[in-house]
Amino acid sequence: MRLPDLDLDPAFPDFNFHDTWDPTFTPGHGPTRTQLAEWVYRSRQGEQGARLDYANTMYWTLREETFLCFERAHGARPIGYDNWFYCKLTQFLELLVYVRLSLTVGPPPQCAYQPTTDRPWEEGFLVLGPAEVCIEGDVQVAFTPQDNDPTLWAEIVAEVSSAPGEWVAVLEGILARRRRAKGTPKAWEWKRKKKRNDLIRELLDQGADGLTICEELDRQRIEPLPAMRVARIESWVAAWTHERVNRNIQQLIAKQKSRRKPVKR
Repeated sequence: MRLPDLDLDPAFPDFNFHDTWDPTFTPGHGPTRTQLAEWVYRSRQGEQGARLDYANTMYWTLREETFLCFERAHGARPIGYDNWFYCKLTQFLELLVYVRLSLTVGPPPQCAYQPTTDRPWEEGFLVLGPAEVCIEGDVQVAFTPQDNDPTLWAEIVAEVSSAPGEWVAVLEGILARRRRAKGTPKAWEWKRKKKRNDLIRELLDQGADGLTICEELDRQRIEPLPAMRVARIESWVAAWTHERVNRNIQQLIAKQKSRRKPVKR
């Protein structure tokens, strides 16, 4: 399932709930991204209360009732509860593994600078440097909406935040562990990759160049590469013109060139 990019919806990222921090459950009055960033920062300092606050917010925000509340407050979106659950869960987990924090103060033009105290949220507006990690697909395999449980989230927040500098690796380990525990077969993933690779080799045999290959991949709705998701690029043709992501596509095509069977003459 390809998730909609709800982070571009201004109403989505800050629509969060917390039962004690926002006891009235008033839409728009729950923890904002800045508040969540503060809890992650403090969680990394070992504050148990911040870890519980973050896990509590995950639980209340990921409930179907919250999704329905979002629709009542901001109007219907072309998504269902499952989309909401996975988009929000991905948002929470990506924030949990941010790699850099800086601040901006005052009106534009603003410049970012490093915090000078252990309470950076009191100095200015928090700017997070996200980890370049694509976990969307793994999240959909590792969790279901029925897994929404405050104890589970508290365990994950504690395990990730207790690993200085290794946050991404620890989260990826948790996702892999849950995939194994669920016994989810990887056959579906293998079939998707095989279809893509077979198509590329077929086009190479026809003498197609890289751009033509990307056009055909788009036409057949082939799933984008992880590097494309990180760069928020959904089209193979757009990725081909992207300086950094183009290298990933070139490498993929080169691999298929080396695997082509000799053509009998």
